[in-house]
Amino acid sequence: MISSRFDLKIIPIKDHVAVIAESAFGEAAVKITQDFFSQMIEESKYLRVSYKRLITYPHLKRDIEPKLQLFGSKLFNGIFKDDILTLFNRTVGGSENSQIDLRLILGSSYLNSIQWEVMRCHNEYLGLRHNIIRQPFVPRPINIPVKTRKQLHILIVAVDPISSRLLPVLEQEHQALVQFLESFGEQVRVSTCWQHEATVERIKEILFEGVDIFHFTGHGFLNIETPLDSSLVVWRDEANNSCGNSSNREHFGQLSIRLLNSLAANHNLGLCFLNTCDLANAVETEILSELFSHNNGTPNVNINDSEFVNMAHKLTEAGVPAIVATNHAITYRASYRLSKRFYTSLIKYGKRIDQALRD
Repeated sequence: MISSRFDLKIIPIKDHVAVIAESAFGEAAVKITQDFFSQMIEESKYLRVSYKRLITYPHLKRDIEPKLQLFGSKLFNGIFKDDILTLFNRTVGGSENSQIDLRLILGSSYLNSIQWEVMRCHNEYLGLRHNIIRQPFVPRPINIPVKTRKQLHILIVAVDPISSRLLPVLEQEHQALVQFLESFGEQVRVSTCWQHEATVERIKEILFEGVDIFHFTGHGFLNIETPLDSSLVVWRDEANNSCGNSSNREHFGQLSIRLLNSLAANHNLGLCFLNTCDLANAVETEILSELFSHNNGTPNVNINDSEFVNMAHKLTEAGVPAIVATNHAITYRASYRLSKRFYTSLIKYGKRIDQALRD
């Protein structure tokens, strides 16, 4: 059977975007205007706002679904056309079970704001049939850990130093995930840092022991100018984490992306799972903006629902082998369901990361 991989490179060049497709059946290319991608980014932002409204008003699903379908079809038809569409159809037709590995190689982090997984073809979401993998366009291969351990070591961190409003929900998700992973027995070693335990030094201590998967639920910020200076928001130290509100913002700690990059290269960190639940509000965004506005007097920080996806893009560029990141805020129930299915496929059935996500 011929390889079923379909690579789609999307690279901004001046006033347009080059889209280059490659598979075992050949190559194809088209040129698309920047305006099309700008429109897709704006519509993706609108969809994220709509998703948030569903948390409070579930009955709105009947209004949002048609818009989601229309967006998915528009995104697919805007890219998969002419020779690229022909090559795509040939690749799908020549693959086993008409299923392919669609690798989106993105030439800029802002392209991560687009909801690629909901592209639609023949009244079907591509993400439900094919394995879709996002990857930055880099001139070198990413680092792949060569050392293996018989027992998978997973560090689960759940922390919200910014607000105590939804801590009971966050704690429920954290405990459920820990109990679920511990049910795998000797296959998995689980280390945890819940709220007050989640200090910079404590997390670093566990990571330096050697961790295969780092699962983080909480807040993060992306430094657009210097991506490696981006951070996950934790507690600075245990003595100052007794309360979670805006009055103690001086006690926030920063777990540097630069550190995670170093661990991937030297300590076998193979996967980062970055998860943001519906914990942020306008006040918290203001606090985070102020907290990270002292970067050489020139703040350039992006804090929004796609911050983890953009951070994931930069982490992959820096050398972390694989990152799973939520593209928008999700509910506790959805977050736990995603994590449970993902880890079941990964640990119990030994599937690849992209296959586990599709499951």
